[in-house]
Amino acid sequence: MIRMRDKYLHTKIISLFDLLARKHVKTLDLIQQQQQTLTTNTSNDNIFNENVQDLSIIEDIMRMVLEIINSCLTHTLQHNINLIY
Repeated sequence: MIRMRDKYLHTKIISLFDLLARKHVKTLDLIQQQQQTLTTNTSNDNIFNENVQDLSIIEDIMRMVLEIINSCLTHTLQHNINLIY
């Protein structure tokens, strides 16, 4: 069996996803608040656009982390008979 380099890797990747999910919720709330108070001010538009870009980046990173988790689970199914999905 392959030796693990980091015995806490599984918890770190899940906590990374949790951190990203919390940041996603905060950014989404911020965008919704800005939409409610949106004025024609250019500086507000720039901040709004930056937050939308941040949200897109966070979603892409979350998608990558989920793909990594999926890959890890898929390739270890034959060794983990107790895994129920």
